[in-house]
Amino acid sequence: MKMQMAQGQANPPHIVHVTVDYSLTIEDMVRLGNFGWTNGDVDSKHFEITGEGMKSFVIYISAFQREVAGNLARSHMKQKGQKPAPLEVGLAFAATFPNVQTTRPIALIDVMTRLSGANTNARPRVVCLTSTLGRRDLSLKPADIMWSPEYLFLAVDE
Repeated sequence: MKMQMAQGQANPPHIVHVTVDYSLTIEDMVRLGNFGWTNGDVDSKHFEITGEGMKSFVIYISAFQREVAGNLARSHMKQKGQKPAPLEVGLAFAATFPNVQTTRPIALIDVMTRLSGANTNARPRVVCLTSTLGRRDLSLKPADIMWSPEYLFLAVDE
């Protein structure tokens, strides 16, 4: 499915539907995403999902015309009665609409973890659906960066 985004803030946002199977582990969901590269820290050790059975979600996709901090994007969602999509919804989106992240990167801004180690400085990290030379990637980026206008954000109803 090819999705087109208007320049700037999507108003109204593009809307899609996904179903999450909560019987799957994060590792299972990552495998189903069929990514070309995956950060090994996107796992059950660093992230937790809660839920049971199958659940359908409406996803609102938005973008901004300028760089934004995650707090501004969250505030924008909250004003619309939405919240950032959780990890399992982002992974279901990636599996259902795999080509979207090859055209624009997607930040799951409320999916944070703290990693320890010399290269991470224990900064909170968020999961991102990105692309490198057409290869779909599941990566982690610092949560406190300014997100460029190319990034899309996924939200669900509060």
